Amino acid sequence: VRLNYPLPETARRRMLSGIESEGEMLHAEEVSPVPARPSEYLITLREGRKRQVRRMVREVKLRVLTLQRISVGSLTLGTLPVGKVRALSRAEVDTLFREAGIAGNPGA
Repeated sequence: VRLNYPLPETARRRMLSGIESEGEMLHAEEVSPVPARPSEYLITLREGRKRQVRRMVREVKLRVLTLQRISVGSLTLGTLPVGKVRALSRAEVDTLFREAGIAGNPGA
């Protein structure tokens, strides 16, 4: 995520410990600055809720300028160009179901 200003340490700690937003408690597993890129951070979530990163950032009085999801579970974006898609392999789908704790693949 790229923010309009650098994230103060107190705001980073709030994101890690939990922020209430719209009646939900939201928290990040990890918030790390991107080296040599002021105002950019890698944020790791265990369970993503609707607009969670944007809501947490708003609660600490900052604004998201850009946001990019780079992975879901062990599946990473890699070198896929912006605006492009690709089909997942059977092994990737099975891995995502296993990581989500879902027995079997209902679509198989």
